[in-house]
Amino acid sequence: MKLCASIALPLQSPETLCAIFELTDTNSKTKENMKKVLTLTFLIILTSYCKSQSNGFSLIGKWVCVEEHGSNGAREFISKIKDGDILVFASANTVTDKRGVKGLYNLNGDSLHIAIPNNERFYILQKFKDDFEKISLVPVTSEYKVICDEGCSFIYKKVN
Repeated sequence: MKLCASIALPLQSPETLCAIFELTDTNSKTKENMKKVLTLTFLIILTSYCKSQSNGFSLIGKWVCVEEHGSNGAREFISKIKDGDILVFASANTVTDKRGVKGLYNLNGDSLHIAIPNNERFYILQKFKDDFEKISLVPVTSEYKVICDEGCSFIYKKVN
């Protein structure tokens, strides 16, 4: 295969440039192989980037309360919870509780408002840096002021 440049340098004829850019069949195959390798490398990088982006935090899913953290003023405590509260967050800002009652939720920054009929709740949502499958919900007033003087929170774990 022969490739020719359409622009010649002042002291070179177009034929000279054709000789410079002449490719043999072997070079053509090498060029095709390089294209395949570069395309494959690009796809691998793109796929791994997309996976890393999808491994981030998402509130959507089923969350079970597994621990309560608090303090009585003298000491801090952690209580394991068996058969804890369940919250299932879905798209369109819908939430379902353990009893199957549906309501709405709104997450604005770290402020979480859950409005289930006869059970309105307000929390500050804290994410764990090293575990996107775990959140801490700190109960607050409707003005997002912390309720517990000594600190308290409920730890929820995401389940499938």
